[in-house]
Amino acid sequence: MDPSPPTTTLILSHILPLLPPPTPHPTTPPFTLALSGVQGSGKSTLTASLLLALSSRGYTPLALSLDDFYLPFSELQSLAHAHPGNKLLQQRGQPGTHDALLAAEVVRGLRGREEVRVPVYDKAGRGGRGDRSGWRGVEGGKVDVVVVEGWCVGFLPLGEVGVGGVYAEAEREFGEGGLGKSELKGKRATGREVLLEHGVGDLVFVDGMLGGYTRGGEGFLDVGAWDAVVHLDAERLEWVYGWRVEQERGLRGRGGGSMTDEEVEAFGELGSLFVLCGSFPFLYLDWEGREEVAG
Repeated sequence: MDPSPPTTTLILSHILPLLPPPTPHPTTPPFTLALSGVQGSGKSTLTASLLLALSSRGYTPLALSLDDFYLPFSELQSLAHAHPGNKLLQQRGQPGTHDALLAAEVVRGLRGREEVRVPVYDKAGRGGRGDRSGWRGVEGGKVDVVVVEGWCVGFLPLGEVGVGGVYAEAEREFGEGGLGKSELKGKRATGREVLLEHGVGDLVFVDGMLGGYTRGGEGFLDVGAWDAVVHLDAERLEWVYGWRVEQERGLRGRGGGSMTDEEVEAFGELGSLFVLCGSFPFLYLDWEGREEVAG
């Protein structure tokens, strides 16, 4: 009997037939599963469950989180100071706040069966604002499954014209400047009103940063290197805020640094901006040769 949670069992039923038998010395690049989902949707919990289930079947899995590659606190501060008018870059979360070059180097190393060093990020550090806290070594020659997880995994940049088009749609729907979030909560399904709280140039900048993550053959989130994609959705988008508040209160309860409820509100808005707006296309919806896993 499989003791794994139902969602883990469902995903395994799709990916196990695609995996070669486990071997202590694999010679092909590791199987890569991309896992996407809004904040608080359970990506980390599901990843841990998948790793446990794969290990029990003889595989040597590895988790890589987008969060692992946040810039050190000092560099995040420099980024924020360099773009003081861009609210999207005043704290971690958006494309541009990660070390995309380091992440791509780690992925290339794993695919080449090399030893790699993966940064460790402490979200409780700096009073909940987070900071890089060390490194972990990984023997790439032994890894046969990599789970890449993050909130914008599977998103592609729209380009300046595309962002401008989405912004114009939001202006037409909600009026120039938009309505307050409190007036809209529970009344609108698109979430695109959030766009109007930012300048279109700021959105274009972050969209461009995403392009560096997904650049074909070179980016950390290079879809061409993935073998399967799973997306965790939220039935109601406003749940994202509650989930994140729960996480941060849990950190405080364990004596760690954490964000206040007000900071979570700001972080949730920024970190989930494009998830809320649906501005970027998820590949799992129409990826040729791949099967959607819904749970």
